[in-house]
Amino acid sequence: DIAFADALHGWMVGDGGAVLATRDGGTTWVRQASGTSRNLNKIWVESASRVWIAGDGVVLATVTGGEPDP
Repeated sequence: DIAFADALHGWMVGDGGAVLATRDGGTTWVRQASGTSRNLNKIWVESASRVWIAGDGVVLATVTGGEPDP
């Protein structure tokens, strides 16, 4: 699945726990740690910082957009 919060911030999920994020509208994608190796297949985006991801028996959430807490 792929989803964007706005023109710049987006996420892509897939097999093996893959989560990739973009902060430049999709020009570049950076892999983010998901903490799982399960297949991920659905993203719900509330904002550029609040994202939910679901997959095979797992639900993930972030309130930092996947960035480490300061």
